Amino acid sequence: MKLFEEPFAFAEMMEFENEELRDAAKMSQFENWRERELTRTDFTQMPDADISDEERLAWKEYRQALRDLPQQYKRVDDFVFPERPSSVSKDR
Repeated sequence: MKLFEEPFAFAEMMEFENEELRDAAKMSQFENWRERELTRTDFTQMPDADISDEERLAWKEYRQALRDLPQQYKRVDDFVFPERPSSVSKDR
């Protein structure tokens, strides 16, 4: 899934001495992006959020999947990103 190309653009543009350094830069960029994405979607887990229980569950699963990615894969290039629920705007 190419939804998350932007967070890694910086690491792709840089020259690294070796693949390990490039992977570390990509992981750092992913972690920064993930924290922003979790912050942007925190409200979906609030009891008074104007979304259905089904939507809340979809967001809960998405957010957990983002947290689990580094444990499931050794390299960011291997990540299989979860699909972002469409019930809430990315700009929120």
